[in-house]
Amino acid sequence: MHPSDPPQDEHGDDVSVLTDPAAIAAALGDAGQAPVILTVRPDPEGPLFDSSLVRVAAPEQRLYLDELRPERKPPLRGGDCLTLFMTQRGVVLRFAVSLVRTLLEPGRTLYETHFPTEIHRFQRREIFRVQVPLYERREVRLQPMDTGSMDTEMEISGRLVDLSIKGFCLEVAEHAVTPGQIGAIFRYAGMQLPDARNTLTGDATMVNLRPSPLTGFSYAGFNILDMDPQTERALMRAALFYQRDARKTGR
Repeated sequence: MHPSDPPQDEHGDDVSVLTDPAAIAAALGDAGQAPVILTVRPDPEGPLFDSSLVRVAAPEQRLYLDELRPERKPPLRGGDCLTLFMTQRGVVLRFAVSLVRTLLEPGRTLYETHFPTEIHRFQRREIFRVQVPLYERREVRLQPMDTGSMDTEMEISGRLVDLSIKGFCLEVAEHAVTPGQIGAIFRYAGMQLPDARNTLTGDATMVNLRPSPLTGFSYAGFNILDMDPQTERALMRAALFYQRDARKTGR
């Protein structure tokens, strides 16, 4: 499983489940001390969206989420079921909520949801996915390695969507890569990260392909091959940078 994918029980992660209402309220209350970045999946097989947990109302057992980014069409409606993912001190939390209503506040729209009835906690401290803010989603070039040559006409351009210390995810044109290329090796180049002196270049295996929220695009996830210490340090620094930025800005 690639770190760009939501965690699944069958992949061997160390999972615990919170079902006690008091424990769930405590976990959510801890997260609600400041805006926390979220990944939201409105449809079971659909794309992932960015949002944030704006506030927690424990007495009423309500959560309030920021607008989805990019904008979802059709918009969410009361009764919709959402799957949420968030990172809390290196542990990934996954839980499902139902949308109660949409609230219009000055300058923004919020989604009010019920508390979840259970929370799955995944002990994944070594590998965690960090979303790249929209304003930082820079271009990365890909070259399929099965062509036998580095033909520039075969280059694929994608935008960096998220990363971890083991891999990354790019948003690419819908027909630039196909499901048949899952498992294929690509040469990536031009990856510019915060605090990195040079752009990163290397080989990576495409491990998944899923829809993007933007029409005409797909999300392609990659695992980096033959990870060298310099690349690993650059990815770790970038992941921590984006994680801190998300906490400060509430993005």
